[in-house]
Amino acid sequence: MTTQYRPGDAQLVVLQPRHLSGQVLPISVDSVVLGRNRDRRFSLDDPHVSRTHAVIRRAGGQVLIEDLGSSGSTSINGTPIAQASSLHDGDLITLATVQLRYETADQDHQATFVAVPPPPHHTDPAPSVRYHLGDQHAGVVSNVGHDQYNAYVMQRQSFLAEVAAAKTKASVLAWLGFALFVAGAATWGAVVVRFIKTIPETGTDTGTEDIHFLGPEVLGVPLGVIALGTAGLGATLLIIGIVRHITASSRRRRLEREMPLYFPPTRH
Repeated sequence: MTTQYRPGDAQLVVLQPRHLSGQVLPISVDSVVLGRNRDRRFSLDDPHVSRTHAVIRRAGGQVLIEDLGSSGSTSINGTPIAQASSLHDGDLITLATVQLRYETADQDHQATFVAVPPPPHHTDPAPSVRYHLGDQHAGVVSNVGHDQYNAYVMQRQSFLAEVAAAKTKASVLAWLGFALFVAGAATWGAVVVRFIKTIPETGTDTGTEDIHFLGPEVLGVPLGVIALGTAGLGATLLIIGIVRHITASSRRRRLEREMPLYFPPTRH
């Protein structure tokens, strides 16, 4: 279908993610709300986009975009915006993980929205691939791309949750081990100091022959033995916790590398 642009008309073209790539929104009214709300004329069906994410409006001969308090933020050419900002031809708009290109039309320009390449007799150099989709009608609509994308995100979140739980357990284990080691070492030090104080300064008998260097018994076990065992257990738990924490951090880095959330922008 062919649409005659008025002077100053513009459009948004979705670049990423793949299951939304090619969608086109002609901006021919004074205000357009972008978001995941299915009641809107232009819905971005992506879980990271807020229901009412941003608004594009005309003001004083300019086209402005403003974030509507979204959770994923809005940016222009990689720079987050904190207030209404003007748009220029070719600007790359990012709404959470969705990327769009803002395009303006010349005064006498006509845009053709087709989903096929130029005809064979076209002699000009082949342009960059661009899909302009207008009204589509089909008996069955495939949602495979969307389902695959949602499954990918859910799987990634599941892996991140497992890594976070492993890091939490490792931290608890390490801190418990540290506490036991400190308690055992302090108790052993107290036993040693007590024994040293009982050693007579002269060779005379002071009645301290019943004092053992391992300290008094607790439930039939010398206190020094309990202290050494507690310190050894604490050291073991501390080492295990540190090793598990390092392993979990390594898994997190590998996950971010192998399953990135943000797709690289398409270059034209």
